[in-house]
Amino acid sequence: LEGIIPDGYQDWAHVSITDANGLFSWPMTFMIYNIADEDNSCVSPTQQLAIKAFLSYINQNLAQATPSRFFLTSPPPLLKVINSDSVDFITNPTPYSLSYFLREQMLVTGTTRATSMLKSITELFETTSHTPISVEYLETTAEKAVNDRVLGTSELTITDEPLETFEFQELLRNNLQPLHFPIALDGLALVHNIPESDFAGDLRLTPSLIARIFEGLLDVWTVTEILSLNPGLSSNKQISVVVPCVSSTETLLFSQYLASAAAGSWRLGVGRGGIGQTPEFPFLTSSNFICSVGEDDIATEIQRTEGSLGFVRYDTTRKYFFRQVHVQNAYGTWLPISAEAIQAASADLALHGLPDGSSDWAGTNLINRGSRFSWPISSIIYAISFIDLRQNKAAGPIAGFLKFANSETLQTRVDAENFVRLRDDFIIVNEDTFDQIELPANVTSDSYYSVPLPPPFDGASIYGSGSVYPDRLFGTWNYAFESQSFAKVIVDYEQKGSAAGKQEYMDNLSNFYCTEYPLTVAERTSLIIQDRLPMHIPAIMGGVAIGYTLPAGTLSDPLKLTASIAAKIFQGDITRWNDAELVELNPSLVARNVAITVVVRSDASTSTDMFTRYLDEAAGAVWRLGTGRTINWPVNDTIADSENSMSRIIKATDYSIGYVDYRGPRGFDFLTAELQNKAGVFVSITEADIESAADVAFRRGLPSPADSWENIEILDEAGAETWPISFMMYYIVDYNQTHRAEEAAALVGYLRYAMSDAAQSRAILDGYERIPKILAESNEASIDSILLPQDQEPLYYYQPPFPEPYYGIEVRGTTSPTLNDLWNVWSNTFIAQVPDADIRIELEVEPSTLSVESFMQRSVRFAMTEQPLPQNLWDRQKNAGYPVLTLPTGLFAVGIIYNIPELDGDLNVNADILARIQAGSILRWQHELLVDLNPTLATLSETVKLVTYANGVEHNIHSLYIEYLSKASPYFNAALQNPNTPWPANVPQVETADDMATYVANTPYSFGYVDLGTANRFARKFARMINAEGILVEMGKIPVNSAAEQAVADDIIPLGEESWHGLSLVNLKGPNTWPITSFAYTLVYQDLSDIRNGGAVIQALLRFVMNENAQERSIGEGLEPLPKLLTSYNLDTLNLITLAAGADSELYYKVPLEDPVPNGAVWPRAGVTVEASGSSFVKNIMDIWTAGFSSQSPTEVYINYDVIGSGGGVKEYIDDQVQFCISDAPLTTEQRNEVVDKARVPLHIPIVMGAVAISHNIPGYFHELQLTASVLARIFSGVITRWNDPAINSLNPQLASFNKDIVVVRRADASGSTYVLSDYLSQAAPTSQWRLGKGVGGPEHAPEFPLSTIGAYKDQGVADVIKNTPYSIGYLEYGTARLNGLQDALIENQNGEMVALDEASVEDAATEAIHTGLPRSRDNWAAFTLVNRPGELTWPLSTFSYMIFDENLIPHRTAGIATEAFAIYVLTQVAQSKVSSVGYEQLLRDVIAKNAEGISQIRSDRNDPEVSGVEDFLSIEGSVGDTPDTTTAPSVAPTGPATIIEYIQNKQNRGLVAGVVIFMLLFVIVLIVACILCCRIRRITKKFKRTQSPVVVKDDTKQDDSEIELEPSEAAVAVND
Repeated sequence: LEGIIPDGYQDWAHVSITDANGLFSWPMTFMIYNIADEDNSCVSPTQQLAIKAFLSYINQNLAQATPSRFFLTSPPPLLKVINSDSVDFITNPTPYSLSYFLREQMLVTGTTRATSMLKSITELFETTSHTPISVEYLETTAEKAVNDRVLGTSELTITDEPLETFEFQELLRNNLQPLHFPIALDGLALVHNIPESDFAGDLRLTPSLIARIFEGLLDVWTVTEILSLNPGLSSNKQISVVVPCVSSTETLLFSQYLASAAAGSWRLGVGRGGIGQTPEFPFLTSSNFICSVGEDDIATEIQRTEGSLGFVRYDTTRKYFFRQVHVQNAYGTWLPISAEAIQAASADLALHGLPDGSSDWAGTNLINRGSRFSWPISSIIYAISFIDLRQNKAAGPIAGFLKFANSETLQTRVDAENFVRLRDDFIIVNEDTFDQIELPANVTSDSYYSVPLPPPFDGASIYGSGSVYPDRLFGTWNYAFESQSFAKVIVDYEQKGSAAGKQEYMDNLSNFYCTEYPLTVAERTSLIIQDRLPMHIPAIMGGVAIGYTLPAGTLSDPLKLTASIAAKIFQGDITRWNDAELVELNPSLVARNVAITVVVRSDASTSTDMFTRYLDEAAGAVWRLGTGRTINWPVNDTIADSENSMSRIIKATDYSIGYVDYRGPRGFDFLTAELQNKAGVFVSITEADIESAADVAFRRGLPSPADSWENIEILDEAGAETWPISFMMYYIVDYNQTHRAEEAAALVGYLRYAMSDAAQSRAILDGYERIPKILAESNEASIDSILLPQDQEPLYYYQPPFPEPYYGIEVRGTTSPTLNDLWNVWSNTFIAQVPDADIRIELEVEPSTLSVESFMQRSVRFAMTEQPLPQNLWDRQKNAGYPVLTLPTGLFAVGIIYNIPELDGDLNVNADILARIQAGSILRWQHELLVDLNPTLATLSETVKLVTYANGVEHNIHSLYIEYLSKASPYFNAALQNPNTPWPANVPQVETADDMATYVANTPYSFGYVDLGTANRFARKFARMINAEGILVEMGKIPVNSAAEQAVADDIIPLGEESWHGLSLVNLKGPNTWPITSFAYTLVYQDLSDIRNGGAVIQALLRFVMNENAQERSIGEGLEPLPKLLTSYNLDTLNLITLAAGADSELYYKVPLEDPVPNGAVWPRAGVTVEASGSSFVKNIMDIWTAGFSSQSPTEVYINYDVIGSGGGVKEYIDDQVQFCISDAPLTTEQRNEVVDKARVPLHIPIVMGAVAISHNIPGYFHELQLTASVLARIFSGVITRWNDPAINSLNPQLASFNKDIVVVRRADASGSTYVLSDYLSQAAPTSQWRLGKGVGGPEHAPEFPLSTIGAYKDQGVADVIKNTPYSIGYLEYGTARLNGLQDALIENQNGEMVALDEASVEDAATEAIHTGLPRSRDNWAAFTLVNRPGELTWPLSTFSYMIFDENLIPHRTAGIATEAFAIYVLTQVAQSKVSSVGYEQLLRDVIAKNAEGISQIRSDRNDPEVSGVEDFLSIEGSVGDTPDTTTAPSVAPTGPATIIEYIQNKQNRGLVAGVVIFMLLFVIVLIVACILCCRIRRITKKFKRTQSPVVVKDDTKQDDSEIELEPSEAAVAVND
């Protein structure tokens, strides 16, 4: 037609398209015409306008999309232009425009892949458009959608394929600039239908396996490659592969993924597929393949075909609830599809740079991106249009739609349609793209869509689901929360059950999930993979009771049950009420030969699960029915199908018994049994303490809310009043709520309310139990850490009640961590010496820089720091009218510590030597400068091992040290231009002064610098230093405050009201000055009048600190006291403080003139300190034991346990520096002889059983790692260096593809963990493969590991390295490994079994050792070991940890008695019951008995004036023999300590009896006196009543001794009064 088309008003008779020219023209073609008058005057003007509107409508793209549905064809663009001109010729006779009848039109064509979502958003655009508009969405293929846009037959194209490069270039050549506008994200999932009976786990397939399956090369599920990834898969079905029959975008994405991820395996090519097209799946030739046409058909086929596998869109997985295949992405992470994983893929693309919207997007995709959590088959859905819309009649609607596509409204709808919303990076690029669009002059996008202003704040709605257990409470809580909220809020909680609630939470369909069961590690991991970190927040507590009904007179006391008797009743072993065991436990039970009616639940219930878990744990082997929400109960049981049904049956049935949920003290219509708890006490649930179960668990150590809670339960907890069947209800919420908008703030407010005292108290009223207050407070801190969107405020929803006002005097200050302990002593003692004043001193502990910041902001009025206020800050406060006073408060010194075994005497150094060591120019101890001062070093060729502080840590120590070098060493200033980092590379760095002291103590030939307090704590002597006078000075022989006295003598001390910036005590001259000395300072504002009496308290406190006794107390806290002259200066400075009118500091402290003790105040007694050191293996339990021992002791006692490793502890014990040490290895024969040579007999007391774990971090490896001693020896010897070594692969075939270096992590310090590992390898590995020997390791002992290994200090250091180092392996104590969530390997034991590390396997090792026989405590234990014991299930790296101390403790006086008491304490049930919570095993009874013999040999000082014996340190109940007997080994009768414990208990019992007797005597005496008085009064009153004459009474209230007359009745009343 081109060139022959007439105008619409011309003659068309000659126009024909039949048999037209053209290579591809169909010869029999015709056109259909509309014919109308140009001037329709024969009709009404309105009809005439309607005709014109109709002809205009059918010429638009939207209408022209319709003919294809009726097998007609739309006219080409040329004819549409002619038609448009023709319509314009028609007369418009009315004042109205066409819009009277005709909305603006927009046709959107797009891919069938996103039809439902696109229809939804186009309809939404219609309803939100400011201008009336009709939007039609026409679904088509992605390819045709692009062609329609190119040809102009649609206004907008939406597709998940960008333009190909050749299409993009062709449009540019035609002066059409395309525009790509991402509007949503999508992905393709791999799903399967393997029955759960064949495989219940998450199916995993690698890209190469997927490629081979879809090529038809693998046709059954049981091939080795699949089974190795999916242990337990037992499907005997063939793999039915379901694929599209026709061309599809899904096939294109899938083939693109396999071509990228399985490049070496995928051979079918990339394309849209279909018959004869690439890739051509073998569905025509293979019976394993099923082809379907549409997405729903494919989904249906997968659903109905067991063993099937196929790929479907993300929204289809949400619709059909398929089981997903976990796919390994390019990073190596296994994960299922999720919205978060698709977004992670888009984030990776954004990280590498998004193209501009006007650029070529052909090479841009989300396939197989490389980030950790990205889904590998992800895609982008685009809107494609053009930049220049000036000639487009639909320019306004197009621009409005694109702006709408970028809005939160549309992105929310995308989420709702189960597609994935864009990340902010895409939104920003779209905004830039939109700015490039060119519109006609009179058109704006705002006419169609403008970003709405945020609606006025109107509250929020939060939704949760889960357990039905809290049904009564949550209705109350939710209503109360909604009522008290400042903002409108609705809490919707649906009681769907824990399983359904969990599924909604896992699918991100709820704000919170409520359950009795923590998430499993697998569930938690799957959420973390989706960038969702779940938090467990315990909310309330519940319990299970045992209810029963007996006829009146059957039992006079409550029914008593033990766990084993309950187990026998409920599993049918005890069937009648006259059973001998029941009657023995319940003497008042009138024995009747009547059957017990056992009532149980048939429905899945929490009470069944908790009850059976309790029986399984507490009754042990007696209970045989297992655990779970449903149980196969004996057939004779009476069945209840609900909680209410259970209660009704028990109440109505005599001789019945059953288990029911706790419903509060008044919640039962029947009797409840008393159950024996772990402490052996029979308790009733109505009187017992459910709350204490959680309290015990919390104090033992619960995970943080963001950690795994899988193994947390509080059944059968310790405590005399604890109810044994207790459990917690949890809220589970996401830590990151930033995407939740207003819901997030409402959720946090709701959780805060749930933790409040009001909510928890309500829980009790509704029949639940509150969580312990300490746990609620911990939860509050966790809730406050939840990440919220910006500007969202939970206080709109919940405002905690204000604390009760404090009516005393409160003052606030800050102190640095270094000074905190001392200031706590000072402030507490100050308060104690003012008993008549109500004073509170709040000290915030902050680093010096933050202390100064708080002080500058005047949120505190005094601050303790290690540095004076910088000059600029001092000036700023003075100029602002807030002058600052500076008071030096104490002195501290820095010195050199060292470890040179061969050195006799002290090390002597000067500043130049130190500077050269720092610079690396002195490398060996025999350097001439060192030898000049230390001649004995001449032959010492060892390297100087320097250690420094990490950047920014221990800044004060480091800065003082550098200041000294810069002042005292010419070499330092000449050679080192950057004094901030004056050390060579690769020097070890530590975090704290304690770490440096530990390193030096454990590392021969090492050298470091610490403050005097740290040196004293670690018993490290300072090197002697040459001071500014050239005199060699020795710490301890000169007063530290000499430097301060010299500063006073030199007149360089400023006045207190002046700036102290620039003052330094470093390297001052003077014969006795220590060269590295500094003040500790207190900063205080001069004007304290605005805080009334608070200012007086601060002034009094600082005066008090200047007291001589207060200054002397600083010595024990790492500081040295000020010279008396300076304390006088400070008192003068404090007189400058301005107080409020009427405020007087002398009311709180008056400076004494003579008495050095302020107002009779008593300084806190230091108590008894026991020094101990050793193993880091037992650190976790020692933290609990030392605190528990101190808290229960009637006498103030402190066990100062220093974690320096077993080797260090043994060394300090041999040197008699500690009262006892703890070691994971017994003393060697040589070490024992060394002690015996000093006339001392060492005792070995095993205190805990533990184990060494072999932990690893192999990313992407999800199987149990199995290792033999041979392989382990070669790994730690550096022979096996890669994870795919044949020796490892023979045990772990799945590691064959892991061609990664093994990173070996070991202990750097001497340790029992190293001893256990080396002992095992020395015994179990061939001699040719383990040649490093046996020992505690570290710098001085075997084994000496290869240099390629990484050394870490303490077990926690090893754990940190393993956690943060991929492909690493190391050894550490099991409890530390467990607390850090590390993966442990299976190790081959002596019987050749691969054994997992758990409590039972450690116990088996100890049991076997007991059968063999234990040495006596005073014997040589060098040859004894738990390592590599025979037994089928024994863990080969088991060990005892030994408490080692002298048999004769008399030289240690009071500390010796405390040591003996502590040895007894750790063997009691109280102490032993705590070990399992931190990864150790309780001692077996026979081990304790052997310990008892040893402790009975202890000799301690019973003549100490302050304590009379161990009873002054022990107030515990229960004896050494209380630990359960868990071995069949012959038991030895406990002696020794059991006698001691009995003595203590008998004494306590005698005291109790005596107390009762005395009380009764006093009561009788009082009663007799009272009776006498009553009789006397009655006689007097009767006498008054009988007499008729007045009574004369002397009136004592009158000074003149006058008398008054009373009538007899008045006298009687007076006497009675």
